[in-house]
Order: sequence, then C-alpha cells, then structure tokens
Amino acid sequence: MATTTNYGWDTPDDTDLVKDGAAAIRTLGSSIDTTVFNNAAAAIAKSTVDAKGDLLVGTADNTVGRLAVGTNGHTLVADSAETTGLKWAAPSSGGGFTLLSTTATTSGSSVQINVTDATYNHLFIECNDFELAAQGTFTMRCNNDTTADKHLYNALGAILAVGNYAAAASATSIALNYYDFSGGARTNSASIWIYNYNSTNFKDITYTSSATRFNGSNAVDSTQFGGAGYFGTSAITRLDFLTSSTFQAGNIKVYGVK
Repeated sequence: MATTTNYGWDTPDDTDLVKDGAAAIRTLGSSIDTTVFNNAAAAIAKSTVDAKGDLLVGTADNTVGRLAVGTNGHTLVADSAETTGLKWAAPSSGGGFTLLSTTATTSGSSVQINVTDATYNHLFIECNDFELAAQGTFTMRCNNDTTADKHLYNALGAILAVGNYAAAASATSIALNYYDFSGGARTNSASIWIYNYNSTNFKDITYTSSATRFNGSNAVDSTQFGGAGYFGTSAITRLDFLTSSTFQAGNIKVYGVK
C-alpha cells in the first residue's frame, strides 16, 4: 500500500482494482479527518490574544498563556512570582540609577535626608551648589551617629595645585571639604558613593568635592578626593549634611544603584 509523503496516509497502489477505490478513499478520508482534528485541538486559538502587543508565553509544560501588552517604554523582566513567569517593568533610570529623593535647602545649618528604600545595593549622592553664608565647614554624618571613631576619612586635596593630606580617626562626621577658606561666602559641591549601605558591617564611602570662595573679582578653589567609611553596625537609613555656617541654597539628589 502506497502512503503520502508527509503524514503517511494510505493511498491506493497503481495496480489496485477499481472496485477497491471506494474503500481506499474512505481510508484516506478517515486519516485526513483524524490528522486535521488532532492538529486543530493542539493549535493555539487566535482568541488567546486580545490586543496589539500581547505575547504568547509558556506558563507550564505544554501550556501556553497570554501576557498582556505592557506600558509604553517598559521592558520585559523575568519574574518567577508571576503567573506567566514574566512581567513588564519600567527600566532603571540612568543605566541602573534610580532617583530616590531630591531635597532642597535655603536656610539652616543642617539638612536631614531619610533613606527609606533598602532594595538597592549602593547609594550615589549629588550635592549641588551648596552656598554657605560665610566661612564654614561642610560635612556628612551617617545615621546621626555622633559616636567618636564611627566615621573615618582620609582626604587628599589641593588649593591652587598645592597638595595637602588630612586624616580623621575619631570624627563624628566626614569632612566633604577639608579646606576652610577665611572670609567670605563659598559654594560647595560633592559627588558621593556609599557602597553596600544596607550592610551591617563597615560601609565604604568615596567622594569628590569642590569649594569656591569668591572675593570680589578673585576666586579661590579647593578640590578634594577622599576615601571614607562608616563603622556603624546597622544599615544607613539617614544622612545629615552639616555646616558650621548657614546654608543659603543648593539641593541634594539621592540615587539608588543596583
């Protein structure tokens, strides 16, 4: 008995008698009917999708489900807690940086920022154009911890290309700018990394800062690069920025980093 090329259905041989034609047709028809019926049952119905952008996804072994189209700009993320194993989510801003808070200051000698999100690995902080009313220091304290020896910093800075080195092993805050220009107001800026801020061990901190004092037509600038750390045994949930003068302007942006 001859068979079809793809499905192997039985067909009459060239030498078969005409009287056997009806039986051969019935056999072939039954084979076609069975194959079409089984294929249709195994097919994915078009009604599974409802909208432009819907996706067909596997939800279990030999099981297909629908993931509804996401919000414009969102990306597909694997998530085993979801029924489909996938979800749509907003991409992390800045290549992994997510803005957690922006705090502006116009007065006072301290700025308190609470870090309420503990889902990130590190913190990146921008201190932008902190203008001081007069000569004064500019420091950062973690968790409002005033215990001696909990903050450590080693700063290498320069005033007009003249190097200086400072170390503080018993400080209660980290000096973001070591130089204290005499006379006049000044502006401070700083970029700060706090690594593993959720750790219960020593937290490494690195920073770059600058301070400028304008005196008429002249300006004096200080740039400082520092390695620092916080010895507290709890995660960092609060940051305080302090000055011995008074803040007049500026803002702080805190980013979470995965």
